[in-house]
Amino acid sequence: MNSTFEDMLSASRVREGELRLMHLLIDRVEADPAQPRKLLDETRLGELAKSIQQDGILHPLLVLPADPHGIYRIIAGERRWRAARQAGLRRVPAFILQRDELGRRRVQLVENLQRVDLTATERAQHIALMRELITLQLGAEQSPLSERELDQRTGAALGISDRAVRDFLAAAALPVEAQDVAREHHLSIKHLRAANFVDRDQSESLMTAAAAARATGDETLVAARLMRDDALPPVEALATARALPLPGLLQTPIDAAGTPATLRPQAGPPVTVMPRKRRAVFIRLLEMERMLERLPLLEAADPAEAALWARALDGLIDRATRLRASLARLDPLDPEATHDH
Repeated sequence: MNSTFEDMLSASRVREGELRLMHLLIDRVEADPAQPRKLLDETRLGELAKSIQQDGILHPLLVLPADPHGIYRIIAGERRWRAARQAGLRRVPAFILQRDELGRRRVQLVENLQRVDLTATERAQHIALMRELITLQLGAEQSPLSERELDQRTGAALGISDRAVRDFLAAAALPVEAQDVAREHHLSIKHLRAANFVDRDQSESLMTAAAAARATGDETLVAARLMRDDALPPVEALATARALPLPGLLQTPIDAAGTPATLRPQAGPPVTVMPRKRRAVFIRLLEMERMLERLPLLEAADPAEAALWARALDGLIDRATRLRASLARLDPLDPEATHDH
């Protein structure tokens, strides 16, 4: 339990006087069947059980009375409870919380979202639930918001941007089969974003291929666009994305008819020679090249629009030219390289 959640509990205790610490019989505590977090790493669970055998439970569970007969349902701390059972404990320390359903769910979701071992798929489900809770609460208060305002409210509650909220909501709407693959292999939100670029019936195969190839999120995004734009199958699209060449960043090959050729793997070092952060930027440059290749700018008839495009392209060409010159100094095989003696 991190300091943020501890602060939230402390503030709640002061504000409402509703938390009390008890040592409950472990058999009187049950997991929440609606708990959005589904996967528990058995190895880490065993490690936690050994730690609990030695030092006990350092952070109490957070529970809610489940019925009038002394059964309590876990809001936060299911992993500690399961590890305590493995360790053979008879009782567990727990804060007993009296809250309405909306407040209980929000506490549970915030606590879970602050976990470092949560998969992107589980995080997406949590965020979708949080947005639903906020929608229900606003409905009860008769304070309707637009979709964008709901995203902003959800992001503010979780400390993330509304753009991130939309990405996670789209991931939560993917077919269950694709989400299961992503959860099992701990794929990132970028992988899940990529799955939304392809047809729903292709999303599972893309996630499976990305997991098997250990493709990065950026590589999977490029592969998804190749599947969508060029109708490549997932394995071939991923192979193409991972083999994109380093030379000719802004020099698309021109065929005999004067038409830019479609970007395909060529001889040269693979993208993976780059550090991860620069590789992500490089892949976006290639995506930009492909996007510009497809823009029907010659059909533009409005002079004002043409002027806007010209200014934007001039800026891009100027920046690219300066970058190209600086890179040439580092490439001993570049014919454009100049060396001062």
